[in-house]
Amino acid sequence: MVTEATREHYAAQATDDLAGFQDGLRATYDEPGRSQHTLIGHSYGSTTIGHTARHEELDVDRMVFVGSPGVGVEHASDLGIDPGNVYATTAENDVIRGTPQSIHEQQPIADDFGAVTFASDPGDSGLLLGKSLGAHSQYWDPNNKALTNMGRIIAGQAPTGG
Repeated sequence: MVTEATREHYAAQATDDLAGFQDGLRATYDEPGRSQHTLIGHSYGSTTIGHTARHEELDVDRMVFVGSPGVGVEHASDLGIDPGNVYATTAENDVIRGTPQSIHEQQPIADDFGAVTFASDPGDSGLLLGKSLGAHSQYWDPNNKALTNMGRIIAGQAPTGG
């Protein structure tokens, strides 16, 4: 049920599992040097990442928030990594843009959140002030700017647009 996504207890319940999973990924790397880990969260998945980073030491190099209603913190610096390694995008027509700040704090695309924002296609428009549910899942469509930019971020390159 969509209304359940307005509650943060699901994200809070997942913090130990997500932190443990990331620790396990880090432990599997046995080459010299440090592996690079980019954690991507879409929609409520971004909220789960934010809550995990707020309550646990989340061993990642980059965080990417896609179509995020908010990540449970006021600023990228509250996530435990360099804010220059926190990235965010939300499509212009994504209905998630209408999420009130009172639910999961401010959205990571907000200027004062401090994330590096990147371009995504606007997505399909809808009947609710031009916003649509369809746009909320179109980040993964082939040739979407968001998908290209996520690949750039994973590869350690700067995304385009914002």
